[in-house]
Amino acid sequence: MLSESELNQLIQGIPLPTSDDAIRAHHFAQTNLFVYRDINGGLGILLSNVGDSPEIPEFRNIQFRVEDTVKIHRSDGTNSQLDDVFAASFSEQRFDFPVILILEHMLYSVGGEHYSSEHLINSILLFKELLAGPSKQLSMEEKIGIWGELWFIRRTFRTAENENQRERVIQAWENSLRSVSDFNFSDSSVVVEVKTTVRDSRVHMISSAEQLSDSESPAGVEQYVASMACRLDETPAGWTIRRLIDSIITQIETERIRLFLTTILETRGWNDNCTDICLVIRPGVPFALFKKENIPTVLPLAEGVIQAQWQVILDEQNKEADPDLIISGAIKF
Repeated sequence: MLSESELNQLIQGIPLPTSDDAIRAHHFAQTNLFVYRDINGGLGILLSNVGDSPEIPEFRNIQFRVEDTVKIHRSDGTNSQLDDVFAASFSEQRFDFPVILILEHMLYSVGGEHYSSEHLINSILLFKELLAGPSKQLSMEEKIGIWGELWFIRRTFRTAENENQRERVIQAWENSLRSVSDFNFSDSSVVVEVKTTVRDSRVHMISSAEQLSDSESPAGVEQYVASMACRLDETPAGWTIRRLIDSIITQIETERIRLFLTTILETRGWNDNCTDICLVIRPGVPFALFKKENIPTVLPLAEGVIQAQWQVILDEQNKEADPDLIISGAIKF
């Protein structure tokens, strides 16, 4: 069984085709599954002898196509002609990590050795958030939210002792795409909702009932709110989003995890064209963790009320005495 790291090494070893070259591809032995890289640097997943005609979803970053025959140059140096081909081409190299996840799911979670085009489409849909890319410009509120989440990652890295633990932090952030809270340390049953305010006290907006109830998390999960208060500042005292990203990336040793972080940022809408912000933590209101059960609430909602937002002021007396111990336990599980 190939690990994510081994899949990444395999994919990075696929050379770019020349303009007159056949597709350069790696064949997963005893299956009809191939992975290739196109002349623009993007990856593609190809199936041979598919025999089905599924409904094809619309992705602006993925091109699906059906071909009667395709000529390929295999990684073992041989040439082949494939028949009845279904292929998905991913337009940009930044999608390398989602493609690795799709391949991993195909190889180890989908039964059998002969995959249909429906198998491939369903696997892609599992990771559609990672493949969507930014859809709009970020608001100031959204930038403050990303800044707080990156600050949490950088701070949590202080307790990480190795690359596996740093990866668990990034994975917990990615898990939030399918969860209510910002960080879901699923292996250790800890979830954290990060709240960042530019007020001079712990005044936060709870934007939905689910942020406190988190009904998607099973019983026994430790649920926390991470609170921090910031003010606008300038460098070097302040930290921009780009500076936080650079600080985090320099602590990550493997290219695969750096690529993972970049992909998650893009799903959050952050890209090089975004205008940045510069914040600094207020000295009198440092980072703190609060159990969700201690957050002021309007729950349960009155009959007939579907959703609610409300402002809370967190009581310093309710904060956890040793947040680093909790975070350390989450990533070292």
